[in-house]
Amino acid sequence: MQYKRDIKFLIYQLLFVMALSGLTFLAEYYIPQFVTPYWSILILFLFIMNTIVYFATMYVRDKNDMGKFTNFYMGITVLKLFVYIAFLVAYILIFPEDKKASIITFLAYYLCFSIFETYILTKK
Repeated sequence: MQYKRDIKFLIYQLLFVMALSGLTFLAEYYIPQFVTPYWSILILFLFIMNTIVYFATMYVRDKNDMGKFTNFYMGITVLKLFVYIAFLVAYILIFPEDKKASIITFLAYYLCFSIFETYILTKK
C-alpha cells in the first residue's frame, strides 16, 4: 500500500512541476525581469529536496509515533531552511548577474512547493 502512495506522490509532484514550469514560461514572457534565466536549476533543486523530505517524513510517519513524527517534521523543516539558504547563497555567488530575479524566483517556487508539501502531508 505504501508503494502506491509513494508512486501517487511522485506522479502528483511531476504534474505539479510541469504546471509550475508552464507558469514560469508565461512569467518569462510577461515579466522577464522577475524570472531568472536559470530557473530550471531552482525548480530541480526544490523538486529533489521535496522528494527527499517526503520520503523521510513518510518513513517516520509509518512508525505510528506522532511524538517522533512531530519532532522529526519540525527538525527537518529547520534543516531544510538552512539548506535552502545555503543553496540560494551559493547560487547567487555562481550567477551574480541576476540576484534580484534569482531571489524572487526562488521565493515564488519555495512558496509553491511549501503549499504543495503541506497539502500532501495533511491529506495523508
